[in-house]
Amino acid sequence: MRKNNRFTAGFGVYCCKVCRGRTRQTDQDAAQLGLCAECYELAGEDNMHNDDGTRPTASQAVHYAELLFRISRREGASVQRARDANCYCFPAAAKPRVRWNGEAWRAVV
Repeated sequence: MRKNNRFTAGFGVYCCKVCRGRTRQTDQDAAQLGLCAECYELAGEDNMHNDDGTRPTASQAVHYAELLFRISRREGASVQRARDANCYCFPAAAKPRVRWNGEAWRAVV
């Protein structure tokens, strides 16, 4: 009796081009670019800030910190590489400060 594989051929684990973390295909667009879902979302947000010329708000900074936290939990991932690749989400002049309070990320004012 032939056992069926749970994953489609060619859609196994791959290494994200930005953070170098091991990931599975969760989004067709992200997989085509070789990115994990978090790096793909950060890249879209970074592009938005680049196009609009805006800086991240406090709530956006919290969201970006949550994405970095999820990247940090991925095997072999580098949070620093993800931060460096998205310079409009994390501007050097005014990096938003956030803190984990045990339940969620909060902006520090």
